[in-house]
Amino acid sequence: MPKLLRVGLLAAPDRLDPATAQHETQLVLHQVLETPFGVAPGSGELEPALLAGPLERVGSGEPAVYRARLRAGAVFSDGSPLTAQQVATTLRQAPTVREQAVVTTEDSALVFTLKRPNGRFDLSLSHVQCSVLRTQAGLPLGTGPFQLAPDSRPGRLRLVPNPRFPRRPLLDELLFEAHPPEPDGRPLALLRAFERGEVDVSMALQRDEAAQLKGVRRALLPGLSTAVLYLNVERLRDPRARRALAHAIDRELMAADVYTNALVFTARSLLPRGLAPGLLRDGLGLDPARARTLWRELGSAAPRRLTLLVPWAPRPYLPNPRRAAELLAEQLAPLGVALEAQRPGTAHEFLERLVGGQQDLVLGGWTADTLDPCDFLEANLASDRVPTRANLALAANSARLRSPELDRALADYRAERSPARLDAVQRLVDEAAPVVPLFFGSTSLVHALRVTGLKPSPLALVDFSRAELLD
Repeated sequence: MPKLLRVGLLAAPDRLDPATAQHETQLVLHQVLETPFGVAPGSGELEPALLAGPLERVGSGEPAVYRARLRAGAVFSDGSPLTAQQVATTLRQAPTVREQAVVTTEDSALVFTLKRPNGRFDLSLSHVQCSVLRTQAGLPLGTGPFQLAPDSRPGRLRLVPNPRFPRRPLLDELLFEAHPPEPDGRPLALLRAFERGEVDVSMALQRDEAAQLKGVRRALLPGLSTAVLYLNVERLRDPRARRALAHAIDRELMAADVYTNALVFTARSLLPRGLAPGLLRDGLGLDPARARTLWRELGSAAPRRLTLLVPWAPRPYLPNPRRAAELLAEQLAPLGVALEAQRPGTAHEFLERLVGGQQDLVLGGWTADTLDPCDFLEANLASDRVPTRANLALAANSARLRSPELDRALADYRAERSPARLDAVQRLVDEAAPVVPLFFGSTSLVHALRVTGLKPSPLALVDFSRAELLD
């Protein structure tokens, strides 16, 4: 009998393109496509994937130059060979690489000439946008352990083993199927599918939801993501207003609504614990008296009503967007602020509103794409990461902050990963107060007892080619 593993999602991938920011899409494409480097399952170690080994420094001059060769025998699932030129073309189009290096080929090897100092450029080569693919009949072809079956459709994606991958998966088929939540965010359809035996594994259920299921194993692991309230600086122009809102929010209370151990998950800064070097804290903690003082200073300019854009569905960092919005409304009410929640019905509508920037606040967050703290900070704070239709897969600066001074501080930190340079970034963020980090996300994994071999990476992805179904 064929070994079929069924993966339950809450939202269908919007499109099978590495350029999308949607986690569901990345989870599917992680099985099909490969990047030059990947993150080893169950660890935080970087390992070569498409490459034969680590980057090799060429000489000692500046700018730094690195060289790498492809993995021997790498081919696409249709049998066509993978070339260094194809990889170079992909990397030249990937914004995370394009802004940092010039990519060329030499004797069938890849050569990277850095445009700016970066001691961990290899981390950038693990970004999902560095995934190499070909397209056939509208479906992406990759070099990974699985390939998409021709009968796949958006809400039901069927994957089968790639016969040309060096290590054959232990499964015969992998099925990703969407079970949309109720209007109030409850994942009833997914829970019922688990109960009927129609789903074997999901990363979309939180602690309290998974506790309703019997005959499953549950794991809640720290993740590299942060739920964030973004304060639109184009509409809330006075930094006193933004700091007042920040000081009015009880982040521990927000975390306690999601996690039993709220102290572990309460955000003290934007960077998740797994990316923050040492104990990093911002200066925007709960201080109701300070919040009221700053709000009074605004006088008649203090807004009485604010709009809040809320995600269309649960996210890895935000398991219940509707409930989080309700808690924010309760906490801002003492300032005399009424919060008007805007809840788009689809990812497309949410992202369109994000690009438009007409809301005062955005409830959202970010899941790390790489193990580089610089990438996480830049995604949320850099001027060129204000969301546009062209950069949504890399952009989380929903506060729409454009600060040349902060951009310079971020570049300095990328060049030298020192505590002093990170503190300089944090000081500027505290002054501008464009974001209120709420709580850190987690990686949830719920699976049937007969499923083994699942090891999530720190980036909340699972390599299902290592999974096995017990008889």
